Amino acid sequence: MRSFIFALPAFLLLVPASIVHSSDSGQKLLNARLEGSTPNVTIRGVAAGGAPWVVQEGKASVDQSGRIRVRVRGLLITAGTLASGDPVPANLVGTNGGATVVHAALTCGGPGGGVPFTFTPTNFVEIDDRGNFVIDERVQGIPNPCDRPILLIRVGDSTMRGVYIAATDPFVSKGGNDDDQGDQNEQ
Repeated sequence: MRSFIFALPAFLLLVPASIVHSSDSGQKLLNARLEGSTPNVTIRGVAAGGAPWVVQEGKASVDQSGRIRVRVRGLLITAGTLASGDPVPANLVGTNGGATVVHAALTCGGPGGGVPFTFTPTNFVEIDDRGNFVIDERVQGIPNPCDRPILLIRVGDSTMRGVYIAATDPFVSKGGNDDDQGDQNEQ
């Protein structure tokens, strides 16, 4: 009985700590899968890379406090057609095309999702030869409200403002408090 009396205060201290931690991130602005880019497609003024890309597995989330989390496995060039109309050379298929670093850029639309668009980039991270990388960063300057958020994965560091090679689907419902990104509804 005596150990129970001492254990109870310790347990009660843990409960508020877990509540603070769970409410730290709050409502998600974006909770979606990432898809590889298609040449000759522009999203909010940013051109896609010149080759088609695929993502084996990619998830992205952004919460209202500015925390951007991206986990990608297998972001690689796939067979298909280059922006020039030529076929993708066989030696590029299944590679990261020589990309060594990428960054995420959250883009928000103005009122109603339209112009002016804003871009809030993360720092760059390395992408390995298998197309894998993780971004987990808190950024400043996300507009409130952030209408119709889209996350772009861009080649290079944020000062280079490179082409995008993956993005969240702009036509998928965003938000939610859970980490299950399998239930996405069209808007």
